[in-house]
Amino acid sequence: SIAILPINAQINWGIKGGINYTNLSSHSKHQIGWHIGPMTEIHLPVKNLMIDAALLYQHTDYSTEFLDEEIKSIEIPVNLKYNLTSTEKVDFFVATGPQFLFLLDKSTNFASSWNFKGGIKCFKHIQLEVGYNIPLGRTFEVHMIGDNFTEKVKRKGWNVSAAYLF
Repeated sequence: SIAILPINAQINWGIKGGINYTNLSSHSKHQIGWHIGPMTEIHLPVKNLMIDAALLYQHTDYSTEFLDEEIKSIEIPVNLKYNLTSTEKVDFFVATGPQFLFLLDKSTNFASSWNFKGGIKCFKHIQLEVGYNIPLGRTFEVHMIGDNFTEKVKRKGWNVSAAYLF
């Protein structure tokens, strides 16, 4: 006989937005950008473990002496998240996982990276987090001002986000 057990997966939806503080591999000047989009948390059957995913629009202007690029992308982070504490009022968490980047208006239109983040969730609805993103290969190509060459670069950096879960 086959037994089918129901899984009561709790799924939370919300909206997430924040700022990015990133640089390109060959250019040390950091630039500030922003991101916004829907997010979800899918609670797994293991206590305090969940999938944290989002569909984010991200925008950053890279303007330096040698570079003038406006980067727009759709980013899909999919993180495994673990609540270090679980109370009614405050949860501290850590998360890690891949992020898939779809560049808009670029010849190279796909890249991937890895996220590390931590944060706090208050009253089960308000989430604040800080993360670092490491590229897993080249992110895109940029045309250098005043030169006739294109350079392949990696984008890495910090992000700070706030989310509201319904």
